[in-house]
Amino acid sequence: MKLKNLTFLAALCALSACVSQSEQRLDEAWDVCRYHKDTSARSRCVEQQMKQSSAIDQQAAIAKRAEETAEERREAELEAQGIPRDAAKGVD
Repeated sequence: MKLKNLTFLAALCALSACVSQSEQRLDEAWDVCRYHKDTSARSRCVEQQMKQSSAIDQQAAIAKRAEETAEERREAELEAQGIPRDAAKGVD
């Protein structure tokens, strides 16, 4: 039962973090686009800003995955040379 409650709590925290990040992006987009007097132009600007934020986040996630994969490859190469995985972590 405790595990179920902890899982629910963790999921709730993760969801609130996503909502907060989304709200923060929307606030930043509105801040950039606030100078538009025409509501349709402002809406297009906000939409464009949100797409840019999403693209930046996606690029960051791809870069992080590539970095993690490269690190795993380096660790595997060192391990193949006889260096234990624990000792190989963080070795350049």
